[in-house]
Amino acid sequence: MKIKLLHLIIFIAAIFSSVSTTARTKNDMLNELNQAAKISLSTLDKSGIYGLINKIEKCYSIPKKDNNENYKCIYLDVVGRYLEQVAIEELKVSQKPFFKDDQFGSRIGPVLGREGMDINEANVYIDYISTVLEKMVNEEIIRRSKMKEKK
Repeated sequence: MKIKLLHLIIFIAAIFSSVSTTARTKNDMLNELNQAAKISLSTLDKSGIYGLINKIEKCYSIPKKDNNENYKCIYLDVVGRYLEQVAIEELKVSQKPFFKDDQFGSRIGPVLGREGMDINEANVYIDYISTVLEKMVNEEIIRRSKMKEKK
C-alpha cells in the first residue's frame, strides 16, 4: 500500500513537472477540475446527457494550441462517465455507448499519449482525477440543493 501511494505521489509530481508549452500547477489543475464539474452539471441540467455528450465531442473536435487544453476535455469526459454511472445505478438506465471503456479510451488515449504516459500511468492518472472529480461533483450537487432550499 505504501509503495502504491509513493508511486501515485511520484506520478502526480511528474505530471506537474512535465515539459509543455504552458506550465501547469496543481492549483491550475484543481481549478480546471472544479470548472469541469460545474460545466458538466449545468449542461446536464439544461440539455440532458445527450447535451453533455455533445459538449464533450465538441471539446475534443476543436483543435488546441496546447495539449494541456485537451485535459479539459478529459475532465468533462470523466464527469460525464461518473454522472452516467450514477444514473445507471439510481435510475436503472442503460449505459450509453459513448461512455463505454473502449470509446472513452479512444478519446483520452491520444491526449495522454502525447504527454508520454503509458497505459499504467494513464490509469493511475484517470483514477486520481476521477476520485477528485466525483467529490467535486457531489459537493456541487449539495451546494446547488442548499441554494434551491433557500429560495
